[in-house]
Amino acid sequence: MKIACLTPMMPDYRLDEAFELLSALGYTGIEIGVGYPKALWNTSRQWHVGLDELEESVPNIAGLVEKYSLPVINIASVMVDEEKQLELCRFASMLGCKMVRLASKQFMYCEDVGYDKLFTQSRECLSRLVDRTGKLGVKLLVETHQGNITPSGALARRFVEGFDPERVGVIWDPANQLVEGGESPALSLDLLGQYLAHVHVKNSVINRSEAGWGFEYVPFRQGMIDWKEIVRLLRKRGYDGWFSIEDFYGGYCVKPKGTTTDKKLAEDIADLCLFLAE
Repeated sequence: MKIACLTPMMPDYRLDEAFELLSALGYTGIEIGVGYPKALWNTSRQWHVGLDELEESVPNIAGLVEKYSLPVINIASVMVDEEKQLELCRFASMLGCKMVRLASKQFMYCEDVGYDKLFTQSRECLSRLVDRTGKLGVKLLVETHQGNITPSGALARRFVEGFDPERVGVIWDPANQLVEGGESPALSLDLLGQYLAHVHVKNSVINRSEAGWGFEYVPFRQGMIDWKEIVRLLRKRGYDGWFSIEDFYGGYCVKPKGTTTDKKLAEDIADLCLFLAE
């Protein structure tokens, strides 16, 4: 089964420790976060890979990939400019990684700029990146993510329409769509069609507090996303790509409270495997 983990949910583990734990738990791939600025282990170094240390980190990561038989399946960074995005694509190619999440700042929605202008600028940026990465063998991915101009299946499909689905695709994150871009899972998948490239796995709920309505990350089986049904829908459509765990229950990009990272990872893969085996 093609189950990976996005390393930003493991900030309390060094990268070598993350590889070791994921391998021991039965994960078959790893999705590496780049440039995340939380300072851990009493160091100011960015985890797990800094934006300024891409090329120099390749030998170490390649060694971990070989040691633990865990391929790097996607590179996901914090917001960067177009030139740094190109560097990330080169970094991925050196690692044999076939996918890179687009994280250009102009993909973020800004009321002062407006959707139409952002859409045009971002499509032009994507077109340039497709041309400039042609020999690298990587697929460029946008994500259904709150705050982006692609929060829904419909808007993601509109954005990537016309590009070669072998070169451009979409990371589908159903839990993100609880926050913004809500659609029925079946409709989202119909809209994404051949552009569906990757799936992020987590769960959350919408609730009300003194601060107002908001969302909260919760354990995999306790949220509003019916992953058993989503797995069924994906199987029905012949999806054979990666499921990448991105479980932020207990806190976003921090050592979790109320649980532990290793406990979450063990429970998540066990539950997902049950759904995939049915």
